[in-house]
Amino acid sequence: DKNNVKHISGTATIKQHNEVIVSTNNDEKITVKASNIIIATGSAPVDLPGITIDEKQVLTSTGALKLDKIPNRLAVIGAGYIGLEMASVWSRLGSKVTIVESLDRILPEMDEELSIQFHKLLRRQKIKFMLSTRITGLELESETVTVLTETSKDRVPNSNEVDAVLIAVGRRPFTDKLGLEMLGVKLNGSGQIAVDDCFRTNIPN
Repeated sequence: DKNNVKHISGTATIKQHNEVIVSTNNDEKITVKASNIIIATGSAPVDLPGITIDEKQVLTSTGALKLDKIPNRLAVIGAGYIGLEMASVWSRLGSKVTIVESLDRILPEMDEELSIQFHKLLRRQKIKFMLSTRITGLELESETVTVLTETSKDRVPNSNEVDAVLIAVGRRPFTDKLGLEMLGVKLNGSGQIAVDDCFRTNIPN
């Protein structure tokens, strides 16, 4: 307020290179015109097919930060940096944590030596790992969740009962309904907005 910044709460669509339409929670449409537009909408968790996230028993990283009690047993699906961070936090708070990863090592997109050393550290924290294992389903009861898995290579089935499941298989760009395609903003192969060295899109402003 002190710097005369106007804040509008709602859902934005970029209609033209200098015009944004905001739909507010009161079904009001506000047109904002600007010489430059910054897109900073962040990312959203990647969903797993057939699994419904309720943020109570089946969580994203957002829901995991809002739990009102420490789960006795927590399964983390995905051994990327977000899943490992959450696993480490809840393990230190007292949860018995099991990490399920479809690939054969943790942090698959990072340096292998770093991955090996970090794996050793996490095992010292009593975190259990199920590598080369993929999730095939969840069975929810009133207080528990049964995690159904199978080994990636031989498809040997297994099941583990836990109190909560954290889905941390990655994040995707949160660009839904922004109107980027109609505007002609280029995306890369991962669906991220393509930018140059100055973080400009292919549309200069």
